[in-house]
Amino acid sequence: MAAMAKRTYEGEGIRVLWDSSLCIHTGRCLIAEPQVFDLARRPWVDVGAASAERIAVAVELCPAGALRYQRTDGAPEEAPPSPTRLIPAPDGPVVARGRMRLETPDGQLLSEETRLTLCRCGRSDNQPFCDNAHRRTGFRAPGLVMGDDLEGPADEQPAQPGPTSVVPKTNGSLRLTGEMTLETPRGEVVARRSRISLCRCGQSANKPFCDGTHREVGFTSRDAVVSEARAGADSPEGYPANPQIDC
Repeated sequence: MAAMAKRTYEGEGIRVLWDSSLCIHTGRCLIAEPQVFDLARRPWVDVGAASAERIAVAVELCPAGALRYQRTDGAPEEAPPSPTRLIPAPDGPVVARGRMRLETPDGQLLSEETRLTLCRCGRSDNQPFCDNAHRRTGFRAPGLVMGDDLEGPADEQPAQPGPTSVVPKTNGSLRLTGEMTLETPRGEVVARRSRISLCRCGQSANKPFCDGTHREVGFTSRDAVVSEARAGADSPEGYPANPQIDC
């Protein structure tokens, strides 16, 4: 994994962190609190322009987890949903919300997360995270709708309580284990699972699930590469806008 490019903004009762390597510029923070998040200003985050409570609500709208916060006034921190919510965005990444542990295939903990956008087009340079490659490459895959008859693996045993494990398999799928719901972009629950292998080569005929096509097409996973431009960015101003990720 590449080193994360984080910036910190201090305010009364709250500390906001922005990770430029994870940002896919959905613009949801800009809409929610435009006086706090302003691309025309430097620094682009003004933590003194709204209450800590309002800023926390806006930060939690960021689907990629690029924006995070820490309460410095003793107020509660972010409370992720349980079970973990998985929402395949139409023509885009899987939006994941919940208590998650990103792990290596051999079980090493990489990070603990509450919000992620996981690449499913297979072309991200920042695997397993989305970097908007789906837009550059014209990736097409539907989201879920109510009534979908999902052909995924049947669960043999109930999930154990605790965070969801997210494991990018070498040259293969995204393996998730834990209590999870698969949902439409409107938040309607289509299915519940305790184990899922999600396609990340972009070519499964059974999206969002893996069907083994990665072996046929020679999909090769690789370490995340964060460009110098992204690592040095002082705001998302130069990023391609991605407003359709509205999950």
